[in-house]
Amino acid sequence: ADAFEAMHSAWKHMMSQAAALPSLQETCAQDDRHKQVKALLNKFEDSQAKLLAFLDEQRSAVPRFYMLSNEALLVLLSLEGHPNECMPYVRQLFPGIQELGIEFRNGGENQAFTSMRGRHGERVSLTQAVLCDGAVQKWVTNLESGIQDALKQELASILTSKVSRNELWLVTPALQLAATLLSVEHCAAIEACLVADDPKELVRHQERLAEEAEQVLVMVRDENLLESERHKVSAMITLTGTWRSIVESLVREGAGGRGLNQFGWKSNLRFYAEKGLKAKDVKCTFSMCNITKEYGYSYVGDDFSPLVRTSESHAAQIALITAHHLGSGGWIRGPPSSGKLEVVRCTANAIGLPCLVVQAHASLSHRWLTATISGVAHMGAWLLLRNAETLPTSILSHLAQLYSAVLSFVKSRKTGGKAGGVATPKGKARGSGKEFDAENKALLDGVYISVHSKTLLLASSTSGVAGAGARTLPDTLALLLRPVTMHSFRPLPVVTGWLFSKGFRESAKLASILVRFMEVCENALTACAHYEWGLRTLKRLLLLVRAPPENKATTEESLKVLGKACRLTLSTRLVGEDEDTFRALVNVAFFSTRGQANGSEASDGDGDDAEEEDETGMRPLEAAPVRVPPKFKDRARDDPNNHHLISKIPAAKRRMSVGMQEFLGSWSPAPHAQSNSRPGSGSSKPLLPPPAVARATSSEQQNKIPQLIIDMGFQPFESFVLRCLQLHEALANQSTAFITGPVCCGKTALVQVCARQ
Repeated sequence: ADAFEAMHSAWKHMMSQAAALPSLQETCAQDDRHKQVKALLNKFEDSQAKLLAFLDEQRSAVPRFYMLSNEALLVLLSLEGHPNECMPYVRQLFPGIQELGIEFRNGGENQAFTSMRGRHGERVSLTQAVLCDGAVQKWVTNLESGIQDALKQELASILTSKVSRNELWLVTPALQLAATLLSVEHCAAIEACLVADDPKELVRHQERLAEEAEQVLVMVRDENLLESERHKVSAMITLTGTWRSIVESLVREGAGGRGLNQFGWKSNLRFYAEKGLKAKDVKCTFSMCNITKEYGYSYVGDDFSPLVRTSESHAAQIALITAHHLGSGGWIRGPPSSGKLEVVRCTANAIGLPCLVVQAHASLSHRWLTATISGVAHMGAWLLLRNAETLPTSILSHLAQLYSAVLSFVKSRKTGGKAGGVATPKGKARGSGKEFDAENKALLDGVYISVHSKTLLLASSTSGVAGAGARTLPDTLALLLRPVTMHSFRPLPVVTGWLFSKGFRESAKLASILVRFMEVCENALTACAHYEWGLRTLKRLLLLVRAPPENKATTEESLKVLGKACRLTLSTRLVGEDEDTFRALVNVAFFSTRGQANGSEASDGDGDDAEEEDETGMRPLEAAPVRVPPKFKDRARDDPNNHHLISKIPAAKRRMSVGMQEFLGSWSPAPHAQSNSRPGSGSSKPLLPPPAVARATSSEQQNKIPQLIIDMGFQPFESFVLRCLQLHEALANQSTAFITGPVCCGKTALVQVCARQ
């Protein structure tokens, strides 16, 4: 610091002399100015090298500091004695923690962390308070061990409690512990049925689970339920549905009374509580196939969400747990929105380990990758690098070296050998002459770091789309990773589970309509690059929905809720020529009064048409109208070789409801002034019913928007006012918005009006 102040003073003195001389030539030639500047630059570079060496030394002592950039780490180290101002950096060091509770101790002389809070409001108390008014390095290390001790004791206390699980999981402070408790109880109950003398005991347990799910379903429909409680109840419904599907598969296989050594049972992720010598010494473990590991005890926060069990997610989960056991990495491949991220994150959180997700892009640097992987390796977390194939070749080569060093060390720890077969008895930290025992450390980019045996490094790549197969991972990286494929993905079971967790009883029927609606939108609307109709959009849409109250829980009301959520979520990203078509699709799919759109009426057809229908009234549509942008039509007409630019609907995807087929068969886009009426009816009945839910913009604010537009010097066209309302409501439900449109269409004016509003 003294050296930097001396250089800063010399630079200020030099600049004051330069300001006194108006001539640039005289300023540069005075007093060997070139030599002075060069000497000052050398001093700055020397100070910067010492500063980087100091930061590397701090990271070697506290490897979690690898999760912070150099600038963030310097700021954090300077905040000694100010724990409240450290919260933004604590969120990066400990994923899942939103805030730490601080109390004064010893008559106000000391400050201490006493609890941790998640994003949705859950609060977990620390077993022992962690003093936080001393050196940052010390309390970060103590906080790391304090969090694990608190989770261990809390889980042990609820596992040894004599209160029934239906009452206990509601009062358990941490959602992940409540899910673990529920899984332990389910495993014990299922295994009791498998070893019972009566094979029908498993069937009776299946009936009990159905009754239990119905009770929780009534609970989530309660309008007086707090949002934090609703989030926990929804997660418990999803978890209960997972165990119900496991029991149903066992019943179909006739597993009742046949013992525990059945692959249909052992291939599932199971949880057990092993009691020690003392009553409070309880060890929680998880098993899958013949693999048994101890629970991770890392706080993942109340963002925890159980995995919806499908055949694809179950197979991927087995591959991930096997890779975690063997110490090998994983390479997850699948089409967009196939649930790759969801499977990895839910599996890691289920076994008590944090999962960090990094989106690959061209600006990732070697140093940043080294720091991130070093921090993950110390934490014992899972790291998923999304779309890894898009990285430059030089970055992929460096990534292969980092993955190889970490995974080789993890394998050696699991097998009890040396990393790479070479002993490293001693090493030196970069920039420090201090020697230390490096036998239990891995060498990453010239620095020895501690590596946890629970570390798992993963990479995901997109396949099944145009251009996705042009690039792949290099062999040096691909051979390190265990392949996990998710090509045969079906969104219907996942959406069914999500809707059921929201309190919809007819979740299977509603999910079928919603998934078909997304398929029709993908085929009937223009092929824009920013359109996305997969699982990612469905999950974002379902964040806004809530099942109707018990006295209004009908299929029609549920469809209206989904239709309003579709309009609110999806209409803001449409291009102008798709608005009318989208309104018609939403109206027929969710607001149709004829009942055919939701499958409540059968088709009048017979023969082949009647056989092709399913339980939701859906059948193939061979003459679905396809909206093609005019510029694509002109380009295809001018050049016949560009016919691939025109969107074509695959025969396997041309499916929509009978009512939608009849409606769209005679419908053509009307002018904007008439687009709000039902085509062909001759009436003025609105195409879309007025929204019955409370909008993010009040009626008073809606009336003020036209005058606000005039005051700002713009013209209050109806379409522009509508866009202002849509952007305001989109930002009320999401943190970001992507505005697209041609040149001079009012994008900047739209942002200015919403900012003023």
